[in-house]
Amino acid sequence: MSSMIDIESKINSSINDPNSGDIKQFKLIVKTNKKTYSFFKNTTEKYCQLISELDCIHFNDIIHFELIINNKLINTELINIIHFINKDNLDSDDCYIYRDSEIYIEFLIENNYTNCYCYIKKLNSNKLFNTPPNY
Repeated sequence: MSSMIDIESKINSSINDPNSGDIKQFKLIVKTNKKTYSFFKNTTEKYCQLISELDCIHFNDIIHFELIINNKLINTELINIIHFINKDNLDSDDCYIYRDSEIYIEFLIENNYTNCYCYIKKLNSNKLFNTPPNY
């Protein structure tokens, strides 16, 4: 008789493998003084640009953001963060950074508009940021 395959452990190991090629959905919700914006990005990468200055969102109008990252393949939420931006704690004159053990988010101010880059820290990357995300 053959041995049973432990399907649950196979599924869990693929979920927790940061180098797997699963499709991730980055969802960024930005609340400003005037309205709420939602940005979606599907990618197999752990890095993506979520907001471009072409979206014309004034950085000074941003109150808070919510970031949700889902594994689209198995419909599982990986990360869910809600963060209020403290403009008194800018990392530099043109950069605001949120980071924790799982995620690195960088808001860059260009001509008063916002660029936003997001990086899942668990994975290795050679992407260039304004400041290094690996600390």
